[in-house]
Amino acid sequence: MSLIRLGFTYTLQIIPIKKANFMRPFYIDYPQEKIEEYMHAYRCAYCKIPTTLIFGKLENHDVNCEYRRSQSKEDQLEATLEPTAQKLAEANIDETD
Repeated sequence: MSLIRLGFTYTLQIIPIKKANFMRPFYIDYPQEKIEEYMHAYRCAYCKIPTTLIFGKLENHDVNCEYRRSQSKEDQLEATLEPTAQKLAEANIDETD
């Protein structure tokens, strides 16, 4: 789709949006400690990265952060426990309409 106005051509691109991107988890339950040099500044107790840089995102913690590793393991476990469409179909195979 394009629009022409005052001799300029504008092109509009329609991009499909996945709903999963809107509901990304916001991680703020990690242990925090006060940064002594500042009045209202805190950081992760494990990786020592300031909360203003982490901004609630798991990937903003250090790669070796104990909290990040534990949350990643929990996310992987939840993903394996979630029923898939195939498993649900197999479970309902004996049912009739």
